[in-house]
Amino acid sequence: MVMNAPPSQLPPPVIGLLVSRSLNLTSSNTTLSLTDTLEHFSLPYGIIGTTLKLFMYYALASIAVHARSPTTLRPLQYRLYTAILCFFSGVASASTALFGFINKGNAAHAAGHSNWIVGYYAVNACLPLFTGVIAMIVTLARRRDIAQSPANEEKEKEFICGVSLAYLLAFALGIWGLYEVVRDGWGIKGMQMFVGAAFGGFCVVAIFVGVMAIQGLPFERNMPEPPVSEAWKSWVFMMVAVGLAGLPIVMDVALAILAGNAWGVQMGKTTEVVALYSAYVTACVLPALAV
Repeated sequence: MVMNAPPSQLPPPVIGLLVSRSLNLTSSNTTLSLTDTLEHFSLPYGIIGTTLKLFMYYALASIAVHARSPTTLRPLQYRLYTAILCFFSGVASASTALFGFINKGNAAHAAGHSNWIVGYYAVNACLPLFTGVIAMIVTLARRRDIAQSPANEEKEKEFICGVSLAYLLAFALGIWGLYEVVRDGWGIKGMQMFVGAAFGGFCVVAIFVGVMAIQGLPFERNMPEPPVSEAWKSWVFMMVAVGLAGLPIVMDVALAILAGNAWGVQMGKTTEVVALYSAYVTACVLPALAV
């Protein structure tokens, strides 16, 4: 059902080769089918993966923005506990994804599939780490009763921007992995429809955010910067945020279409793959225990 191009027509797997050599991984000369590759992919995708990522965004907004428990919706009472929980969740999720790549992703390091494996593991490792660290920093700052002065707000923004830069490398790897998945599944009607819907949705969001950025500007005579410049900065910031948050979801849906597995249930039969899959999901939902 899935038409894969011959290895001779595929671009050289530069990213996968560099990552594999840096980890001293060995690759096989045998080309693995998509089914064989997915059996070594120990992370959720499809409906399960998308739901998991939406929960991460919800938990981050609930804890970091509103200072409330994601489950009870009550104000956080044990903020040190919540900060430790968020940090542990991020580190455990990233470690599980990295361990899964080293132990299982190497077996799938074959022509035509190595790059998407690297990109998907990288994004799934960095996303929970990113959300967990941000939630921890904001929660600790509130626990210490740091005054929300302009200087402190600027420091908080600078730190968040610094953590976001660490996610950009995984974002780049994810884009390349998404490209390979879409290319391999382009002959599937559902893939073409999804790509068109995703592109159209992104354009609609871009227009909506641009209008909101302009409408939300305080047009005053003594503004330090022209309104158009301020609107442009707001638009760029919001679109970068939309891209960083939307890419993992687009990747999950695209892989589910290519695999013909809407739920994204693990296809591997080994105990190790199932254990890694379960450990990753459990680690990602730990912020639900914040109180």
